[in-house]
Amino acid sequence: MGIFYGFSNKNELDTALSRAIVQDIKSSIEKKGKVFLLFSGGSTPKGLFQKLAQEKIDWQFVTIGLVDERMVGEESEFSNAAMLKKLLINAIPGKNKPTFLALAYYANDKDANLIKAIENLNKIGIPDAVVLGMGNDGHFASLFPGDSASELGLSPVNNVDLLYTKAPQFPHSRISHSWSYLRKSKRIYLHITGNDKKDLIRKQHKGNLPIDTVLNDKSVNLEIYWSK
Repeated sequence: MGIFYGFSNKNELDTALSRAIVQDIKSSIEKKGKVFLLFSGGSTPKGLFQKLAQEKIDWQFVTIGLVDERMVGEESEFSNAAMLKKLLINAIPGKNKPTFLALAYYANDKDANLIKAIENLNKIGIPDAVVLGMGNDGHFASLFPGDSASELGLSPVNNVDLLYTKAPQFPHSRISHSWSYLRKSKRIYLHITGNDKKDLIRKQHKGNLPIDTVLNDKSVNLEIYWSK
């Protein structure tokens, strides 16, 4: 299942995970002069973003992207990109900012959007670290139970790095990295809160839920960060 770290509150959780990511960033910059990180959206990483924004890092050597995105423009309240930029990138003091790698370029033109997103992703390559979230239904990224496109995205052997999926809640149209792509990362963090989610990952539904694909993949370096 990976290494499990439990914390008594969200602040302690975000502090510890922030420190781990900072070490990943500094190590990668020292070894190869750059680093590529993928973060999840939603409400859980907001505190993490705020803590990372205060860290003294050579941000000009950092590229930041999203694990998945809702197919909306950045003016939308549902945009993960807008939230990440507000709480992390734009909150970093000074002029040196990380490069942002978007997923939703043309919210109303899926064909053109996918071409551009894949083209830009190919220029960057494989992430050095990925921070995943998880929903109460066991989904991660935008790979959902009961969605046929998500089933393709969960396969560890397909050659698709990015794909469109359908979420059960609005906005339904999503773009997501596949598990076959994400699992190539040197380090994968699962960032979750609440007893319900802890119970869910410990039950491991014999592969019935998307998150079981992550938990049961023995070839990945998975660390689970959890708090109440």
